[in-house]
Amino acid sequence: MSVTTLVVDLVEVWRKGETIFAARSDRSRTPRGTKMPRMTDAAIVATLLTVPMLVERADAHHGAGLYDPRKNVELEGRLTRLAFVNPHSYVYFDVAGHDGKVVAMKCEMRSATVLRRSGWSPEMFVPGASIKVTGHPHREDATACTVETLTLGTAPTLERYQQLSDATAVNRAKRPFRLPNGKPNLAGEWAQEQQVLANPPGGRIGLVPISQAAAIKAGKLPMPKGPAGWFPPPVTLTAAGRAAADALGKRPTSENPRLSCQITSILFDWVFDGAVNRITQSGAAIKMQYGAGLTRTENMNMAAHPANIAPSRAGHSIGRWDGDTLVVDTVGF
Repeated sequence: MSVTTLVVDLVEVWRKGETIFAARSDRSRTPRGTKMPRMTDAAIVATLLTVPMLVERADAHHGAGLYDPRKNVELEGRLTRLAFVNPHSYVYFDVAGHDGKVVAMKCEMRSATVLRRSGWSPEMFVPGASIKVTGHPHREDATACTVETLTLGTAPTLERYQQLSDATAVNRAKRPFRLPNGKPNLAGEWAQEQQVLANPPGGRIGLVPISQAAAIKAGKLPMPKGPAGWFPPPVTLTAAGRAAADALGKRPTSENPRLSCQITSILFDWVFDGAVNRITQSGAAIKMQYGAGLTRTENMNMAAHPANIAPSRAGHSIGRWDGDTLVVDTVGF
């Protein structure tokens, strides 16, 4: 059986004071004894940043698939509280209905880690302050919506993806590129370059890297091609992978883990929505801790996968160094 393994080449690139590592995929045709599903092509581009991590998670949330993007709502009221949590934050406020009765609203924002990275903070949301929200309504819950724009008191209106501050670049003098054993140093917080909305002259509005936003708005650069920055690049599916994708497409959307904001895959959740992730590294294992809540362990001292692996979203991974290339073989999804 032909299989595909992920080969990650570490390439250091300097840009605007940040350390960028590009990862590419390669294919290996080495047969293995296991019949567990293996990962297909992937590519990850991540910026190594030093950012505060907030690990509290919401007890429950609606999921993006339950909001209707074809409809809009405009609401005004008084802020009551904020749930600054992952995978989504929620702002709560009271709105006076047409009959004079007060309706308690809860509207979904981005995750706390991404908001904090973008310069947002809980201190911005003062209970009792006036609030204006535009967004999209929940399909089943009249007291819920998404937040597309937000106005707090007399402060300027904020957009959902608005960047309020620049991320702090890593001090390269304090962070060695290699560990004492000579291997590349992967440990630290990882995130993509921030994506913000830009509307080029005569073009379509879309998410673009923040370093390109001004030039795109001025018409000096074209809109990037391909998926938005926090989606993984397209992959080439095997016949089995294509059949599984087609089968999922025929099932009710309520069974799609992505639409209820559950962990989806080791590729998607590393980059989706600008997540902030963490890598810890030792001689025995490299652990990738996803901001979305998944932990993936590359076992560095194993020669073969266990015989009976319980399938999971992270699978079972074995890693090895080939020079400065980290080769990871993952089965058991």
